[in-house]
Amino acid sequence: MLRFRRDQKHPLAPRASRTGFRAPNSTQSVVTKRPGEASASRGGTAGLMLDPRRIVVLAAVALLALGPGLAAASPAKSKRAAVATAAPPPPAPIEPLPPPKIYLFRGAMGPIFSTGMDRLEEKLTQAGFSANVYEFTICRWIGDRAIASYKESPAPIVLIGHSMGGLCSIVISEMAAKRDALRDFLQRVVRAQVWSYRHVDSFSATLARIIGIAPEAARLQFARRQTVWRPIDARIVAEQQRTADFYVKVGLLKQRLEVATTFDAGFPLTA
Repeated sequence: MLRFRRDQKHPLAPRASRTGFRAPNSTQSVVTKRPGEASASRGGTAGLMLDPRRIVVLAAVALLALGPGLAAASPAKSKRAAVATAAPPPPAPIEPLPPPKIYLFRGAMGPIFSTGMDRLEEKLTQAGFSANVYEFTICRWIGDRAIASYKESPAPIVLIGHSMGGLCSIVISEMAAKRDALRDFLQRVVRAQVWSYRHVDSFSATLARIIGIAPEAARLQFARRQTVWRPIDARIVAEQQRTADFYVKVGLLKQRLEVATTFDAGFPLTA
Protein backbone atom coordinates (compact mmCIF):
# COMPACT_ATOMS: atom_id res chain seq x y z
CA MET A 1 0.00 0.00 0.00
CA LEU A 2 1.34 3.44 -0.94
CA ARG A 3 0.47 6.60 0.88
CA PHE A 4 0.81 10.10 -0.49
CA ARG A 5 0.88 13.21 1.45
CA ARG A 6 -1.31 16.10 0.63
CA ASP A 7 1.48 17.89 -1.13
CA GLN A 8 2.26 14.86 -3.28
CA LYS A 9 0.42 14.02 -6.50
CA HIS A 10 -0.68 10.62 -7.57
CA PRO A 11 0.11 9.80 -11.18
CA LEU A 12 -3.65 9.19 -11.96
CA ALA A 13 -4.92 12.31 -10.19
CA PRO A 14 -6.17 15.08 -12.52
CA ARG A 15 -4.46 18.35 -12.72
CA ALA A 16 -5.86 21.06 -10.53
CA SER A 17 -5.58 23.65 -13.29
CA ARG A 18 -7.90 21.63 -15.58
CA THR A 19 -10.59 20.71 -13.14
CA GLY A 20 -10.55 23.58 -10.79
CA PHE A 21 -10.91 21.14 -7.84
CA ARG A 22 -8.65 20.74 -4.93
CA ALA A 23 -8.30 17.70 -2.70
CA PRO A 24 -9.98 18.00 0.69
CA ASN A 25 -7.94 18.57 3.82
CA SER A 26 -7.62 14.91 4.65
CA THR A 27 -5.38 12.04 3.86
CA GLN A 28 -5.96 10.14 0.62
CA SER A 29 -5.46 6.37 0.54
CA VAL A 30 -4.91 4.73 -2.82
CA VAL A 31 -4.46 1.00 -3.17
CA THR A 32 -2.74 -0.15 -6.32
CA LYS A 33 -3.94 -3.59 -7.37
CA ARG A 34 -2.38 -3.92 -10.77
CA PRO A 35 -0.30 -1.67 -12.90
CA GLY A 36 -2.53 1.09 -14.27
CA GLU A 37 -5.49 0.34 -11.86
CA ALA A 38 -6.30 2.05 -8.64
CA SER A 39 -9.15 1.95 -6.15
CA ALA A 40 -9.86 4.49 -3.46
CA SER A 41 -10.97 3.99 0.10
CA ARG A 42 -12.21 6.93 1.99
CA GLY A 43 -11.04 7.76 5.43
CA GLY A 44 -13.21 10.34 7.02
CA THR A 45 -14.07 12.74 4.23
CA ALA A 46 -11.25 11.77 1.91
CA GLY A 47 -11.95 10.82 -1.74
CA LEU A 48 -10.39 10.39 -5.14
CA MET A 49 -10.70 13.39 -7.48
CA LEU A 50 -12.11 12.60 -10.98
CA ASP A 51 -12.47 14.70 -14.10
CA PRO A 52 -16.16 15.66 -14.62
CA ARG A 53 -15.83 15.14 -18.38
CA ARG A 54 -14.79 11.56 -17.76
CA ILE A 55 -17.82 11.12 -15.49
CA VAL A 56 -20.10 12.35 -18.24
CA VAL A 57 -18.54 10.01 -20.80
CA LEU A 58 -18.75 7.05 -18.44
CA ALA A 59 -22.40 7.84 -17.64
CA ALA A 60 -23.26 8.02 -21.36
CA VAL A 61 -21.57 4.68 -22.02
CA ALA A 62 -23.41 3.13 -19.11
CA LEU A 63 -26.76 4.38 -20.39
CA LEU A 64 -26.06 3.01 -23.86
CA ALA A 65 -25.06 -0.33 -22.44
CA LEU A 66 -28.02 -0.60 -20.10
CA GLY A 67 -30.60 0.95 -22.47
CA PRO A 68 -31.78 -2.24 -24.26
CA GLY A 69 -31.84 -4.11 -20.98
CA LEU A 70 -33.93 -1.45 -19.35
CA ALA A 71 -36.28 -1.37 -22.31
CA ALA A 72 -36.69 -5.12 -22.19
CA ALA A 73 -37.19 -5.11 -18.45
CA SER A 74 -39.75 -2.29 -18.46
CA PRO A 75 -43.24 -3.64 -18.00
CA ALA A 76 -45.61 -3.50 -20.99
CA LYS A 77 -48.26 -0.84 -20.86
CA SER A 78 -51.54 -2.33 -19.84
CA LYS A 79 -54.29 -1.96 -22.39
CA ARG A 80 -57.48 -0.31 -21.31
CA ALA A 81 -60.04 -2.90 -20.48
CA ALA A 82 -63.03 -2.90 -22.80
CA VAL A 83 -66.12 -1.53 -21.17
CA ALA A 84 -69.13 -3.75 -21.69
CA THR A 85 -72.06 -1.64 -22.88
CA ALA A 86 -75.51 -2.58 -21.79
CA ALA A 87 -77.76 -3.92 -24.52
CA PRO A 88 -80.56 -1.53 -25.50
CA PRO A 89 -83.94 -2.44 -24.06
CA PRO A 90 -86.27 -4.31 -26.39
CA PRO A 91 -88.84 -2.16 -28.17
CA ALA A 92 -92.20 -1.88 -26.58
CA PRO A 93 -94.71 -4.33 -28.01
CA ILE A 94 -97.03 -2.85 -30.59
CA GLU A 95 -100.63 -3.04 -29.54
CA PRO A 96 -102.86 -4.54 -32.22
CA LEU A 97 -105.39 -2.24 -33.81
CA PRO A 98 -109.05 -2.83 -33.08
CA PRO A 99 -111.18 -4.27 -35.90
CA PRO A 100 -111.99 -1.65 -38.55
CA LYS A 101 -115.43 -0.28 -39.30
CA ILE A 102 -116.17 -0.55 -43.00
CA TYR A 103 -118.60 1.74 -44.84
CA LEU A 104 -119.60 0.93 -48.43
CA PHE A 105 -121.48 3.29 -50.75
CA ARG A 106 -123.39 2.52 -53.90
CA GLY A 107 -123.20 4.83 -56.89
CA ALA A 108 -126.00 6.39 -58.93
CA MET A 109 -128.76 3.88 -59.61
CA GLY A 110 -127.01 1.72 -57.04
CA PRO A 111 -129.61 -1.08 -56.86
CA ILE A 112 -128.94 -1.71 -60.54
CA PHE A 113 -125.32 -0.78 -61.23
CA SER A 114 -123.68 -1.11 -57.80
CA THR A 115 -124.81 -4.58 -56.73
CA GLY A 116 -121.14 -5.48 -56.30
CA MET A 117 -121.10 -3.35 -53.13
CA ASP A 118 -123.80 -5.58 -51.65
CA ARG A 119 -121.88 -8.75 -52.47
CA LEU A 120 -118.70 -7.27 -51.01
CA GLU A 121 -120.57 -6.32 -47.84
CA GLU A 122 -121.77 -9.92 -47.48
CA LYS A 123 -118.26 -11.31 -47.88
CA LEU A 124 -116.79 -8.88 -45.36
CA THR A 125 -119.50 -9.70 -42.84
CA GLN A 126 -118.90 -13.42 -43.28
CA ALA A 127 -115.20 -12.78 -42.65
CA GLY A 128 -116.04 -11.22 -39.30
CA PHE A 129 -115.79 -7.52 -40.15
CA SER A 130 -118.28 -4.79 -39.33
CA ALA A 131 -119.49 -3.67 -42.77
CA ASN A 132 -122.56 -1.77 -43.95
CA VAL A 133 -123.64 -0.51 -47.38
CA TYR A 134 -125.38 2.82 -48.02
CA GLU A 135 -126.53 5.06 -50.85
CA PHE A 136 -124.15 7.83 -51.87
CA THR A 137 -126.87 10.46 -51.36
CA ILE A 138 -126.57 10.18 -47.55
CA CYS A 139 -122.80 9.96 -47.27
CA ARG A 140 -122.53 13.19 -45.21
CA TRP A 141 -125.00 11.87 -42.68
CA ILE A 142 -123.13 8.56 -42.54
CA GLY A 143 -119.91 10.54 -42.21
CA ASP A 144 -121.21 12.33 -39.12
CA ARG A 145 -122.13 8.96 -37.59
CA ALA A 146 -118.74 7.45 -38.46
CA ILE A 147 -116.82 10.36 -36.88
CA ALA A 148 -118.99 10.27 -33.75
CA SER A 149 -118.46 6.50 -33.47
CA TYR A 150 -114.71 6.96 -33.82
CA LYS A 151 -114.65 9.51 -30.98
CA GLU A 152 -116.48 7.07 -28.71
CA SER A 153 -114.37 4.02 -29.59
CA PRO A 154 -111.39 4.74 -31.87
CA ALA A 155 -110.97 2.16 -34.62
CA PRO A 156 -109.75 2.30 -38.22
CA ILE A 157 -112.36 3.53 -40.69
CA VAL A 158 -112.49 1.96 -44.15
CA LEU A 159 -114.47 3.76 -46.86
CA ILE A 160 -115.35 1.94 -50.10
CA GLY A 161 -117.51 3.36 -52.85
CA HIS A 162 -118.55 2.63 -56.42
CA SER A 163 -119.02 5.39 -58.98
CA MET A 164 -120.64 8.34 -57.19
CA GLY A 165 -120.31 6.34 -53.99
CA GLY A 166 -116.55 6.73 -54.31
CA LEU A 167 -117.06 10.45 -53.75
CA CYS A 168 -118.34 9.65 -50.28
CA SER A 169 -114.85 8.47 -49.33
CA ILE A 170 -113.50 11.92 -50.15
CA VAL A 171 -116.39 13.79 -48.55
CA ILE A 172 -116.18 11.90 -45.26
CA SER A 173 -112.39 12.14 -45.16
CA GLU A 174 -112.64 15.88 -45.73
CA MET A 175 -115.11 16.11 -42.90
CA ALA A 176 -112.41 14.60 -40.70
CA ALA A 177 -110.02 17.38 -41.79
CA LYS A 178 -107.65 15.17 -43.71
CA ARG A 179 -107.20 17.12 -46.89
CA ASP A 180 -103.45 16.51 -47.00
CA ALA A 181 -104.02 12.78 -46.69
CA LEU A 182 -106.61 12.97 -49.45
CA ARG A 183 -104.22 14.75 -51.79
CA ASP A 184 -101.62 12.07 -51.17
CA PHE A 185 -104.23 9.35 -51.66
CA LEU A 186 -105.31 10.86 -55.00
CA GLN A 187 -101.76 10.96 -56.33
CA ARG A 188 -101.21 7.34 -55.29
CA VAL A 189 -104.40 6.25 -57.05
CA VAL A 190 -103.38 8.07 -60.22
CA ARG A 191 -99.92 6.49 -60.20
CA ALA A 192 -101.42 3.07 -59.49
CA GLN A 193 -103.76 3.34 -62.47
CA VAL A 194 -100.91 4.40 -64.75
CA TRP A 195 -98.94 1.36 -63.57
CA SER A 196 -101.90 -0.98 -64.10
CA TYR A 197 -102.30 0.01 -67.73
CA ARG A 198 -98.59 -0.58 -68.27
CA HIS A 199 -98.86 -4.06 -66.68
CA VAL A 200 -102.24 -5.27 -67.88
CA ASP A 201 -101.51 -9.00 -67.53
CA SER A 202 -100.24 -8.79 -63.95
CA PHE A 203 -102.99 -6.43 -62.83
CA SER A 204 -105.75 -8.43 -64.54
CA ALA A 205 -104.60 -11.67 -62.94
CA THR A 206 -104.73 -10.07 -59.48
CA LEU A 207 -108.11 -8.48 -60.22
CA ALA A 208 -109.55 -11.82 -61.39
CA ARG A 209 -108.37 -13.52 -58.22
CA ILE A 210 -109.96 -10.85 -56.02
CA ILE A 211 -113.40 -10.65 -57.65
CA GLY A 212 -113.52 -14.31 -58.67
CA ILE A 213 -113.80 -14.16 -62.48
CA ALA A 214 -111.79 -15.69 -65.28
CA PRO A 215 -108.41 -13.99 -65.81
CA GLU A 216 -109.11 -13.48 -69.52
CA ALA A 217 -112.43 -11.79 -68.77
CA ALA A 218 -110.75 -9.48 -66.27
CA ARG A 219 -108.03 -8.63 -68.74
CA LEU A 220 -110.49 -7.92 -71.54
CA GLN A 221 -112.75 -5.61 -69.56
CA PHE A 222 -109.81 -3.78 -68.04
CA ALA A 223 -107.97 -3.32 -71.33
CA ARG A 224 -111.13 -1.96 -72.96
CA ARG A 225 -111.89 0.46 -70.17
CA GLN A 226 -108.89 2.78 -70.57
CA THR A 227 -110.18 5.33 -68.07
CA VAL A 228 -108.18 8.47 -67.43
CA TRP A 229 -108.14 10.99 -64.63
CA ARG A 230 -109.35 14.48 -65.48
CA PRO A 231 -109.09 17.62 -63.37
CA ILE A 232 -112.35 19.07 -62.08
CA ASP A 233 -113.41 22.06 -64.12
CA ALA A 234 -116.64 23.74 -65.25
CA ARG A 235 -117.09 21.31 -68.13
CA ILE A 236 -116.96 18.29 -65.83
CA VAL A 237 -119.48 19.85 -63.44
CA ALA A 238 -121.84 20.65 -66.34
CA GLU A 239 -121.70 17.07 -67.63
CA GLN A 240 -122.52 15.66 -64.20
CA GLN A 241 -125.35 18.15 -63.78
CA ARG A 242 -126.97 16.94 -67.02
CA THR A 243 -126.74 13.36 -65.75
CA ALA A 244 -128.37 14.29 -62.44
CA ASP A 245 -131.14 16.17 -64.23
CA PHE A 246 -131.80 13.09 -66.35
CA TYR A 247 -132.22 10.98 -63.21
CA VAL A 248 -134.80 13.48 -61.93
CA LYS A 249 -136.63 13.39 -65.26
CA VAL A 250 -136.98 9.59 -65.30
CA GLY A 251 -137.89 9.45 -61.63
CA LEU A 252 -134.67 8.00 -60.21
CA LEU A 253 -134.21 11.15 -58.11
CA LYS A 254 -137.12 12.82 -56.36
CA GLN A 255 -135.69 16.32 -56.54
CA ARG A 256 -133.03 18.21 -58.44
CA LEU A 257 -129.47 17.77 -57.22
CA GLU A 258 -126.97 20.60 -57.44
CA VAL A 259 -123.90 18.56 -58.30
CA ALA A 260 -121.53 21.53 -57.93
CA THR A 261 -121.82 21.20 -54.17
CA THR A 262 -120.45 17.66 -54.39
CA PHE A 263 -117.24 18.63 -56.23
CA ASP A 264 -114.02 20.06 -54.80
CA ALA A 265 -111.41 21.49 -57.14
CA GLY A 266 -108.81 21.63 -54.37
CA PHE A 267 -107.20 18.34 -55.38
CA PRO A 268 -105.12 18.97 -58.50
CA LEU A 269 -103.62 16.11 -60.47
CA THR A 270 -99.90 15.77 -60.96
CA ALA A 271 -98.45 15.64 -64.44
